[in-house]
Amino acid sequence: MSRFGIKSLPMILGLFPSATKSADGAVSFTGATLDPKTVGGGFNYAVLDGFISQITKLSTSTNASPDADDGEDDLTNEKTQDGNDDRFHSAQVSGDIPELTAKNFNDLCGKAKICAITILDGNDNENREQHLNIVKEVRQKKSPSPFQFSWVDGTCQLDLLTALDISPTDLPTMITLVPSSIRFARLIGRFDVNNLGFFLGGIMGGKTGTKALPNLPNLNDIDCVAFHQSQLNPVAEEDDIMAQIIAEEKARLEEEEKRREQEDDDEDGGSKKK
Repeated sequence: MSRFGIKSLPMILGLFPSATKSADGAVSFTGATLDPKTVGGGFNYAVLDGFISQITKLSTSTNASPDADDGEDDLTNEKTQDGNDDRFHSAQVSGDIPELTAKNFNDLCGKAKICAITILDGNDNENREQHLNIVKEVRQKKSPSPFQFSWVDGTCQLDLLTALDISPTDLPTMITLVPSSIRFARLIGRFDVNNLGFFLGGIMGGKTGTKALPNLPNLNDIDCVAFHQSQLNPVAEEDDIMAQIIAEEKARLEEEEKRREQEDDDEDGGSKKK
């Protein structure tokens, strides 16, 4: 296992033979591993399918000739409408990672751009800054790059998760999306600097497989802060209802106790008259 860098089990290992052989004619192998302990939400079809797709793409690109066409769009092969390739000049390289919304989608994720969209759990405010700082570090390391970085509240934009076959338990994660070709790729594994860098490097090098979407995912025009607040209100209302029920029950019991005491007093009074 040490030969393949495996330090713990269980582990999924994807291997394929290299195109070149050693001096003694032995075949060498290349591949990647997927640790289930680092996958948000555990194993599911989307995670395994994405990993297999990446291994397949890596095998094809490694063993193919430089001019070979695998029939799959290269996410980095995007040009502007006037035919000029300015991929490495438009992406933001400093400042905060902007939140992607229905209103700014065209500006941040236009047809001539590759969008690197971080999808976060909007209920996890405590770790949001940490996750966005990870993305900032990756953005800086990859600069200059064709990627336009942004983030979206996945637990608020549930239609987006559904379109991408991502579960809320898979968050945080990242996808790359090219609206002009309606193709995307999804991060597999741990959400950290190294794995994000490997993921985006695979996109830039054409080694990460991409998938076509039937149509471009839509973001709902919704105030996510208000949305999350509305999810908390029902809990508060239920607490109020429960408190009212408890108060009414307490009043009923007190009234019942007073009635019994009155009946006892009446009985005592009748006995004395006799």
